[in-house]
Amino acid sequence: MRDFALAGAPDYRRSNGDDRRTVINVWSRPGFPAATVLSAAKIALSREAKLLGPYPYPTYELAQTAADSGWSRPG
Repeated sequence: MRDFALAGAPDYRRSNGDDRRTVINVWSRPGFPAATVLSAAKIALSREAKLLGPYPYPTYELAQTAADSGWSRPG
């Protein structure tokens, strides 16, 4: 599968962490609860790994988008 997704803003900031296997990047604007989203992403990857196996990509990217919209894509 090939795909491409793009979200951006001139004031995006990156918060990052990892789950010992995958680097997790949260791209957001000031005022967004990036630390909370990063924590939730770590929990989600852990739970998904128990059900489906480890996330197969080296990075997991999350980006703040416009209100009431959301989408995802592989790393």
